[in-house]
Amino acid sequence: MTLFRNRISRSIKAPMEPSVSVEDGKEGHKPRSIKQLRLTRDKTTRSVGDERHSKGFAVLYIQRQRSFYPRNMASSRKGTPVNKAPPSHNMQPPRSGTPANMAPPPRTGTPPVYMASPSRTGTPTNLAPSYAPPPAAPNQAWTGIQPAVLHKMPVPNNDTDGNTDKFSAMTLKFEVPLNHQAPVKGETLVVHAELVFGSKGSERSAAPVVKHEWKRILGAKPFLLFLCGGPGDGNSHRRIPLLNHFALRRGYQVLYVDYRGTGRSHPISANYIAVNNPNEAAAEAEAWNKANYLALFRQDNIVRDLEAIRLCLTNIIAQSSIAPPPPSTSASGSKPTAAPAAKSSKNTKHKTAKPSSKPAATQKPPAAPAAPVAPPKPQPIKWTLVGQSFGGWIALTYLSFLPESLAGVCLSAGLAPVGAGGPDAVYAALSQRVAQRNEAYYARYPGDVWNVKQIVSHLDAASSSGGGGGGYVLELSGGARMRLTAQAFMTLGRAFGAASAVVGPAAPVASSKTPDAYDKLHQLVESISNDITNYKQLSRDTLKAAAAMFAGGFRLHERPLYGVLHEAIYCDGPGSSSSWSAQRILLTQFPGGQFVWTDPSFSLAKPNPTTATAAQIFNDPAAKLYFSGEMILPSMVPPPLRSTAHALARKADWPPLYDAAALAANRCGVQVRAVAYADDMYVDVDLARRAAAGIGGAYVVEAWNGWQHGAIKEADKTVAVLEALFDGKALPA
Repeated sequence: MTLFRNRISRSIKAPMEPSVSVEDGKEGHKPRSIKQLRLTRDKTTRSVGDERHSKGFAVLYIQRQRSFYPRNMASSRKGTPVNKAPPSHNMQPPRSGTPANMAPPPRTGTPPVYMASPSRTGTPTNLAPSYAPPPAAPNQAWTGIQPAVLHKMPVPNNDTDGNTDKFSAMTLKFEVPLNHQAPVKGETLVVHAELVFGSKGSERSAAPVVKHEWKRILGAKPFLLFLCGGPGDGNSHRRIPLLNHFALRRGYQVLYVDYRGTGRSHPISANYIAVNNPNEAAAEAEAWNKANYLALFRQDNIVRDLEAIRLCLTNIIAQSSIAPPPPSTSASGSKPTAAPAAKSSKNTKHKTAKPSSKPAATQKPPAAPAAPVAPPKPQPIKWTLVGQSFGGWIALTYLSFLPESLAGVCLSAGLAPVGAGGPDAVYAALSQRVAQRNEAYYARYPGDVWNVKQIVSHLDAASSSGGGGGGYVLELSGGARMRLTAQAFMTLGRAFGAASAVVGPAAPVASSKTPDAYDKLHQLVESISNDITNYKQLSRDTLKAAAAMFAGGFRLHERPLYGVLHEAIYCDGPGSSSSWSAQRILLTQFPGGQFVWTDPSFSLAKPNPTTATAAQIFNDPAAKLYFSGEMILPSMVPPPLRSTAHALARKADWPPLYDAAALAANRCGVQVRAVAYADDMYVDVDLARRAAAGIGGAYVVEAWNGWQHGAIKEADKTVAVLEALFDGKALPA
C-alpha cells in the first residue's frame, strides 16, 4: 500500500520549487410530524404578503414550491387554491394532483420591477405547466463519470464548535481522476470529505466507525452537501456550526468536501504555480503547462468530483443492504428438518417401510426450492445543495448538467452571473458598487481624502527606493511575507463588502449601525498618516496593524488558487478570456483617475504614462483615490506566480460552465431557492436577478436593510438565512 501511494503521489505532485515569499500582493429536536407541519402551516398563512414587503425583502417569483425536508417528512396540501399565496413555512409537495406552482404573495406599496420566470409552454407563470418535457440529449462532456474510489476506511472526526457542542462526524477520502473526461492511469487526486451525522449525545461517535457501522450511517439520512465560497478555500465541518445543528434537526446529515486543490484535497501551493526558469522560452512553456493544469480546478471539475463521490456512496449503500435469507428447501420456506431416526431394540427386528399403495403418477412431487428474494434496489443518493458565494457557482453548474443527481438547491449570495457575457460584464457592474462604498467611506471620514493620497505617495516612494526592492515588509501567518506597496494598500477596500451601502436607489434602507469595516480602515489610515507626518516612516505597531488587516483579506499566501483562478470562474465557454478584466474595467469606466493606481505603469517617483492623470488627482484637494473591492489585479499576484497568472488570463479555450436552456427548463423539477442581498458588493444583485429569472421554478428572496454577502456565516444571522431558504420565512429588518 505504501509503494502504491508513493507511486500515485509522484504522478500528481508538482516538481519541487524553491520556496516563494509572497510579495507585491495580499495574499435536537426530532423532525416534526405531519400533524405539526399542518398546524404550523395554518397558523402562518395569514397576512404573508403584507408582512414580507414591509419587513425589507421581496419575493421575486415562486414556482414548484416544495419543502426541503427529507421526502419521508412531507405532508399533503390538498385543496390549496392555485392562485393563493403559499404558507411561509414548510411548503410541501402536493400528492394528489394539486398544481405545484403557486402565485407570488400579494405585496403592498410599490415593489421593484422584477423579471418573471420564463413560462415553459406558454402557460402563465403563476400556474404549473402540466407536461413532462422530453428528456434532453445528454451532454457528452458530462457522461461517463465513474464512481470515486473510497481511498481508505472512514475514521472518527470529533470536534467542538466553540460552544462545547460536539458533532458526531467521520472523515472520508475519495480517489478521483485528475481529468474525468480523459482519465489517465496513475493521474488521480485524493479528495477529503467530512460527514456530520449527529449532534452531541445523538449518536455514538467513534464506535460506529470502528465497528464498521459506518455504512449504516451513510444510508440512514439524506445528504445535505454544503458548498463553501472561494475559489481556493478549504471546507471544514466546523465552518458553520449552526448550519450543522439546523440540518440535523431537519433530518439531514451534512457532507463537507474540500474542493480539489484546496484544504486537504491535494492542495495547490504557491511553489507549484511559481515559474522560476531563467530561460524566457522555457519559462513561457512552463507557464502554459501549469495554466492548462490549473484549468482543471474550476467549478466544472469540482462538480464532476462531487458526482463521482455521489456515485461511490450510492454503491456503498447498495452493497451494505441486508442480504436475503438463504434459499429454502421446503414449500413453506422453513429450513428442512432431518428425518427421525428409526427406533431399535434388542427384542425387535429391523422393519422396512412398506411401499406406497398409491400409483406413482398420483404421488405428490417434492417441493421445488424457493427462488431467492432479491433485496429492494436502493434509491440513488440525491444531494440537497446549500451553496454560499462561489458555492452557488458550483451548484448552478451541477444543476445545468446533472440535475437528476439533485433533490434541491439553496443559494445564499450564490446566484452566479449566468448569461452575463463574461468577466467584463461582471466587473462593470461590481465596480459601480465599489465606487458607492468608497463615496460612503469618504463621506464618513472626509479628512481621509487627503490622508489616503499622502499614504499612496509615501508607499510609492518607499517601494521605488533601491531599484524597486525597498519598502515595508509585512509578516503574515505561516512565515509568509509581503511588501506593503501603494497598490497593496489600496486593495483593502475589499473589507467594504461588510459595510453598509450608500443610501439611495442601490440601498433603499440604510443601516443605523456604524460599519466596523469603515472604522477599521479609518483607524489604519490615521495610524499610517500620523507616522508619516511625525516620523517619516511607519512604526512597528502600525505595520502589525496593517498585517492584521491583510490577514482577513485575500490571503493569497494561504490560497494561491484564489488569485490565479478568480477571473477564470467567470469565463463561460470558448472565446471567453479574462485578460485581467477587473483592471481594464476600473481604468476605462473611471477616466477621472480614481483607480489610476491600478495601472501597471503607475508611479509618482518617475515619469510614466499615468503621470498626467496622477498629477491631476494629487494636486486637486477634492479628488479621491478609490479603493478596489473583491478583484484580483496583476500587482496583487506574487511575482513568481505572475507568469502562470498571465497565461491563465490569456487562455480562451474554456469549456462551458452553464447550460442556460437546461436551467430554464429545469427538466427534473429541482427546487431552487435563493437569498440575494441588495447591498452585496461581491455579487451584483441586478445580475443575480437576471440569473434567477432564467432558472425554471426558482424562488428568490431579496434582502435589504444592511444584510451582506456573508450573512449565512454570521452567528446571529445563520439560522434566519436558513429559515428563509428552507421555510420561506422573512428576514428580520
